[in-house]
Amino acid sequence: METTDDEAKIRSALREIIQEADRLAGRMRELHEHLPIPPRDDLMLVGEEEPVFAHVARVVLECVLADCLDPLLRGLRAAADHGQTGT
Repeated sequence: METTDDEAKIRSALREIIQEADRLAGRMRELHEHLPIPPRDDLMLVGEEEPVFAHVARVVLECVLADCLDPLLRGLRAAADHGQTGT
């Protein structure tokens, strides 16, 4: 199937967005790696202790990456590559 000029421009724009989202996800993973696991983190997870900043930030980063950014990136990559030969 031949690609139109408009389609090629859109694929290119999608790939730029993918690169930006990849950079954002990488920055978020790096932050997550540098946050300490607080003592009694397990109790914070089940609501038995008041969460501290490190706990809240780690949980938010984990959730955003797993539930939002990773699926977003998979979907955008699939859309950008859809119908191209060799993919």
